[in-house]
Amino acid sequence: MLSTTPRNILILSSGNAVRGIMLEAYINAVAGGRWQAFSAGTAPTGTVNPLARTVLAEADIWPDARSKHWRDFATPEAPQMDVVVTVCTESAGQVGYEWPGAPLALHWPLPHPSDAARTVEERIAAYRAVFELVKSKADAFLAEMDAGVLHAKRSGAPTLP
Repeated sequence: MLSTTPRNILILSSGNAVRGIMLEAYINAVAGGRWQAFSAGTAPTGTVNPLARTVLAEADIWPDARSKHWRDFATPEAPQMDVVVTVCTESAGQVGYEWPGAPLALHWPLPHPSDAARTVEERIAAYRAVFELVKSKADAFLAEMDAGVLHAKRSGAPTLP
């Protein structure tokens, strides 16, 4: 039987404007209350990328998200995390914090859909491709966690470097 208390997952990226926001919004939309997702950045931009919002809207997901700093989740008032996921190499190496409760630490390297000199069509296609990767990672994660993998992996789970 699945727990009725949602578990918490924190997704860390560098800017917290695209990949972390997409994962946070997608997990919150599809997890059916089993998981509460949060996202944060090591150097947050302060805004959610408009193309990320567009791609989420195309999937009928309306993120109630803002760009946040990881330190917002390192306070006594913050929810205790069950899982902490880094989605870029930069964020994996920048947070030297030992999370309370020794959450499962995962690294899902996701490419950043750079806005560098491309047409609008090419940029939105890049964001859609990253969102497909986000959905694939999140769906596999949720299936594994529903199958009880979290409990098995948590004993001795490492904290972020």
